[in-house]
Amino acid sequence: MKSLSYPASQRKLLFRGALEVAVAHPVIRGPCEGYLHPLTILVFSPVLSIIPAMASDSAPSKTTLLLLIAAILVVVAFVLGLATSYLLLGNKSALVSSTAPSAERKADLALKPRLPDDMRDVGQQAADYFKKREFNEAAGCYQRIIDKYPDCLYAWSNLGVDRFQQGRYTDAKAALAQAVKLSPLDAFSWANLGLACYQLRQYEPAIDALEKAVTLDPNDAKSHNYLGCCYSQAGEKRKAEEQYKKAVELDPKFGDAFFNLALLYATATPPDLMQAKACYQQALDLGVAKDERLEKLLADPVGPQR
Repeated sequence: MKSLSYPASQRKLLFRGALEVAVAHPVIRGPCEGYLHPLTILVFSPVLSIIPAMASDSAPSKTTLLLLIAAILVVVAFVLGLATSYLLLGNKSALVSSTAPSAERKADLALKPRLPDDMRDVGQQAADYFKKREFNEAAGCYQRIIDKYPDCLYAWSNLGVDRFQQGRYTDAKAALAQAVKLSPLDAFSWANLGLACYQLRQYEPAIDALEKAVTLDPNDAKSHNYLGCCYSQAGEKRKAEEQYKKAVELDPKFGDAFFNLALLYATATPPDLMQAKACYQQALDLGVAKDERLEKLLADPVGPQR
């Protein structure tokens, strides 16, 4: 009786896509500066338009003076309204913060992480080192930020990505675990924590982390693909298929996810060659390189006898 033989050299095809780490994320962007609220512009524009008119008139008309007085009254009302709203919202925030658990307050603060102003140059140095693949130097910069600001999500999450790129998966896991501790609602850190666990072959923790990532950011195709890889390694083929399909639904040009679907169908019991070939062709059309091992599976899905 023939049975599928799928040696380790072929099984590692399941890792396709899992080595890729996204480093660009809103979490590493600096705060928006120099922003002027549109309402402020709307309120102050009458004053700004009247001033040139007054400057050009040797004797301001009664109409111009009335318009100026009206504009000033509008500005005063606007400022008073802002002050009242600030006081009301401030009191409400104080009430909520006094009753909410400290972990929730910390998570809420960490949802909008920012690089401290005095560490911007260090953060830029780290980014420059990372682009040049000088990962030790980049890690040193992130550690400098952490030494001064131990609760800086920016530094912890990027340190984890940096260690991942070095192949130091245990260190990456530790840094990213600290990141999700600081911000339990940060999908970026959860996704990369899942990848670190995956590389350590800790599939159950990897699944837990990536499930949190796709719950927090359900439109991230890469996280769905990585979760599919974890499910496949854990033997949950149906769930793996669902995640790969979700990945290509979100990103129809995601070649690696099509490749993983092709591999999943080619190694199913029994193999689904029609689906496997269709997905493999999709992957090729999207720029994924040909893979002789998968093509051999598609030509001889049963494989050699044991």
